Amino acid sequence: MGRGYLVIVALVFGLAGTGLGIAALVRSPTVTTIASPVPSGIYNDAAVGSPHHFLSVAVSASGALKGSVDFVYQDGQVVVDLTFRGVLRHGVATLTPHFTSPEGTLPMPGAIALVASGTTLALGECQNYLAFVSSLAACRFHYAPNGQF
Repeated sequence: MGRGYLVIVALVFGLAGTGLGIAALVRSPTVTTIASPVPSGIYNDAAVGSPHHFLSVAVSASGALKGSVDFVYQDGQVVVDLTFRGVLRHGVATLTPHFTSPEGTLPMPGAIALVASGTTLALGECQNYLAFVSSLAACRFHYAPNGQF
């Protein structure tokens, strides 16, 4: 009989008279839910009322996020450019996109970088895969607390 076995037997028998049993030796893990620092909702890259892209994002407490990148035209028509899923960790996520725009218009990456800073989300090099985007500045999306796009 090994020494470790004797220690366990001694502990079990030591608890026998207390009514605690083996369960007292096993501690259940504590699960802590932390609210996401990034609010779910609408993020715009330009002023409401002008043609622009916007993100619709749902973020869970665990950091899982899903959503879409849409374009709103001057007449109010909305077109979904792509949907995505990813996990936000320390303000950074790699999104797995699914493009819904017509194939062949712009190169479609297999992954998209997203960086969150406060209530601003930035998509990596979106001018390379989103129509009507000509600069990196237009790849920054700002939270719209009223949900307007």
